Amino acid sequence: MAENVSDAIIRIGVLKLGGIGDACDFAVILHGIRKQFPNASIIAISNGNQSILRGYADAVIIDKKTDWWELSRRYGWRYDLFFDLRPHAGIVFQGNPYTRIKTYIAANRKNHDSHYVNSTVDYTHIKQFNHYNSWETNKLQQNRKSVIGLNCEAIGIEKHNYDEARCEVNQFKDTNFITINTGAMGAERGIKQTKQWDMKNWQVVVDELLKRGERVIQIGIRWEKKLKHVEHIWQKPLHEVMRYLASSKLHLGNENGLIRLRRLVTNKLSIVLFGPTPPMMYGFENNINIWNNVCHPCFWYTGDWMTKCAMNIDCLCMKSITIDKVLEATNEYCNND
Repeated sequence: MAENVSDAIIRIGVLKLGGIGDACDFAVILHGIRKQFPNASIIAISNGNQSILRGYADAVIIDKKTDWWELSRRYGWRYDLFFDLRPHAGIVFQGNPYTRIKTYIAANRKNHDSHYVNSTVDYTHIKQFNHYNSWETNKLQQNRKSVIGLNCEAIGIEKHNYDEARCEVNQFKDTNFITINTGAMGAERGIKQTKQWDMKNWQVVVDELLKRGERVIQIGIRWEKKLKHVEHIWQKPLHEVMRYLASSKLHLGNENGLIRLRRLVTNKLSIVLFGPTPPMMYGFENNINIWNNVCHPCFWYTGDWMTKCAMNIDCLCMKSITIDKVLEATNEYCNND
């Protein structure tokens, strides 16, 4: 953190919105802020997932508003230091409710040694960094920067990882089962994302696991499609889902929020399928990450990339992942277990 930040900071507000995966990243960042400001009171502001965040902040404010700027204006002035952690960028507001000195840093600024610039926030400049464009995304992939790394770099906080920020969860006595989740954010609204694998493929994989005598539990929510012949943990509170993820000996799924939630509660293995989002930004090294790289990661190439193939090749990235490839990964796990 820059040297000109006062040691007398008492209250820190941190804003980050999103789904389960974003909340897990948020928890890790809060862990880093706590390490850097051990004596400050930290208040997390988000649009949900309190079960994840409450162990990492002194208080959690849930606000269903989705406009970043409105939320920053609503809460920023209340704190000695306020972090606005929007995707791939960070904005810092420093000052008290009377002076309201505003400072900022965008994730791509050339001079990262000067994290705090005493000036009015350039809203036009900041807004363009809500998401990186394709050229900047390519550059970040080459540099192997994670989403957490981008946020921490932007606000001048030392980066920490999931293992350092582990959330301790009581496991079940019987941990001899495999969990699987085939969904992605938006399923509750009937949305299917481009990162999802075909359910018929998942069914073949599950049937093979059942033939081996494995107990398989599918975790899901209302409106998601259910696999046949397996147990279902459906529409359960998040703290209960965390317990299943912490307990299972193996987890399978496409890249989504539950993959990150699994890593937050345990370092056990997951087999993860990647398509439009690359493993160098969203993966974990100790997992088996399956990614064919048949085209180029296209997340945020277009505004609707989550639901429509940005390359216009019918989600080849996911369709090119074969059933045999996934079964080979499960065999690798079983042989090393």
